Amino acid sequence: MRVEERLRADDDSPATQRDTQTTMQKDLVYRTCSLKTVQLAQDKGLEEEHHDYSHYPDKLAFTLKTSAQIYKSTGFGGNFTSRHL
Repeated sequence: MRVEERLRADDDSPATQRDTQTTMQKDLVYRTCSLKTVQLAQDKGLEEEHHDYSHYPDKLAFTLKTSAQIYKSTGFGGNFTSRHL
């Protein structure tokens, strides 16, 4: 079962839902952090907010806010300046 399907399954326990959400957040951070265009935008101070829905548009699963600090903590964006920390 795909991660998205596990998040949407009604019979999943709260612990499984949290684990799935954590996996999806890590995947989203990795996919966005690895993009050079995002790294360049982060260097200029861009902050992003990603929303993932389990049932769009009524049920928000989680919101992930990203910034240069988050990208640096994941090992991406070594060129970010300290003004973003």
